[in-house]
Amino acid sequence: MIYGLYLSTAGMISQQYRQDVIANNVANVDTAGFKRDVAVFRARQAAAMERPGAMRYAQPVLDDLGGGILANPTYTVFRQGAPELTYNDLDVTIIGSGFLAVRSPDGTTSYTRDGRMTVDTQGYLTMATSSNRVLDTAGGEVQLDPGLPVQIAADGTVSQAGQVINVLGVSDFDQPQALRKVGENLFQAPPQLAARSVAGHFKPGSFERSTVDPTTELVAMIQAQRAYEANASLIRVQDQTLGRVVNDLARNI
Repeated sequence: MIYGLYLSTAGMISQQYRQDVIANNVANVDTAGFKRDVAVFRARQAAAMERPGAMRYAQPVLDDLGGGILANPTYTVFRQGAPELTYNDLDVTIIGSGFLAVRSPDGTTSYTRDGRMTVDTQGYLTMATSSNRVLDTAGGEVQLDPGLPVQIAADGTVSQAGQVINVLGVSDFDQPQALRKVGENLFQAPPQLAARSVAGHFKPGSFERSTVDPTTELVAMIQAQRAYEANASLIRVQDQTLGRVVNDLARNI
């Protein structure tokens, strides 16, 4: 009976985590370049199966039931988002895989699919939503004349007054799932994951929409809520049954 309480509790915790992931997706339905996350779980073996040498006694029936579920690292779906036209000269959608590399004021390099950009007072090309500076193909910051209009071509070349000033850098990874979301619509790579420079393909005058589908997320939210409630009901039933065993069985002996 206690074993059943543990299994149902694990189910409630897992569904709560799943709801948190879904809620974050819904909150970013209008975030440019946002990539949808999926909560992933795996079956947890019973303790006797995980550490067969550590337990002196085992219960074959209960061991075959398993140990509930555990959360795996969240899976990010890196599919292409639909471009939304803005006709802004400093907006670009990355076509295909890859990320814009940006440098924060503290010198940290991060990566983003948000192609909305602006030129700051010093002439540096930055993200429109932060002070992170966009990098070129050589990993340097792109500096422009803030008094002149800017044109960005489909191959990433940045021009002013008919002169090519720089080329936007695009970085890609062999294992993008190893990237870590750090907020502000940015990803960071662990030390063992090296970025490689690739040819950039852009759709100027647009930005990439979020890959979150509100209908899909709301359906998943309802499913997670029902699974949570089912586990909560099982806990109540098992608690009531255990209470009767403790109170009534001793009285009838």
